[in-house]
Amino acid sequence: VLVADDGSTDGTWRVLTRIARGDPRVVPIRNERNLGLARTLNRMVHHARGELVARLDADDIALPQRLERQLRAMDEGELGLCGTWAKTLGLRRNYVLPFPVTDAEIRAHLLFQSPFAHYSVMARRELLMRRHYRPEAGYAEDYDLWVRLSADTRMGNVPEPLVLYRQHQAQISASRAHTQWADARRVRRMALELLGPPASEEERVLHERVRLPTSPANLEELLAMERWLLRLSEHFGTGSAAARVVARQWLHVCARAGALGPRAAKIFLRSPLRKAGATPREAALVAALCCARIPYRSRLYQRLLEFALSTRLLRPKARGGSAQG
Repeated sequence: VLVADDGSTDGTWRVLTRIARGDPRVVPIRNERNLGLARTLNRMVHHARGELVARLDADDIALPQRLERQLRAMDEGELGLCGTWAKTLGLRRNYVLPFPVTDAEIRAHLLFQSPFAHYSVMARRELLMRRHYRPEAGYAEDYDLWVRLSADTRMGNVPEPLVLYRQHQAQISASRAHTQWADARRVRRMALELLGPPASEEERVLHERVRLPTSPANLEELLAMERWLLRLSEHFGTGSAAARVVARQWLHVCARAGALGPRAAKIFLRSPLRKAGATPREAALVAALCCARIPYRSRLYQRLLEFALSTRLLRPKARGGSAQG
């Protein structure tokens, strides 16, 4: 077990060295100054000696069967990279975070965002030696790596929550969300060039806006997003698992379009993307948001979202199924 101390200024290093003295399997690695996540992970990969490496963040918990399940999935699927689903601790407890399961779903998901819980990933070390983390990718260093690895290997996720993910206000996803989104937009454009159909500059900008955490500007933009997602669906093969991942993005877009009113609900419900990407309960929730003109990220929107999560109205597919959320 390699444990990295990335330039801490508290008593972390003393704790690590004390643990290592009592257990020779624990190998502490110290950065004299803070190098950041990407450089630290590259350093740990170089120190590793096994064929496989698995990572975990310091405040998360890997369940005892995690490595066994991942190893089996990698062998059976001939995968170079494998993650797992997760369950939350902290701010929101016991909510399952699903991720796309198959290689085809993951490649489609890469067009929009990272398809892995970074803290759950197991990978073949030789791949990470060849395609290392790039510090210039900023807070999207993991997303950037997965996109580049898609040219080299098959990937998958174990559809079972095998890591407990601790949510708190101080983490990067909460404290530096704006910078993280900007970094992810650059990677998203690279993913489109590698994995998507040929696109004009206008289409590339529209593609970035599909995942931007803002409401569509107007009904015309909403319709343009529908046309673009239908084109992506055709690119992957309408009806395929990858096309269903694309259709899932339509649900997210229209959930942010509540302020556009009942006409947005009509556009959402009549679209073939809705049938492929939303359950009946999810479709009813999004239609209600639009008919009631509830703005995205308003207090009422947040309360409805919390209610939907707490009552499992928004629910991942069962183990062995396909998660496109």
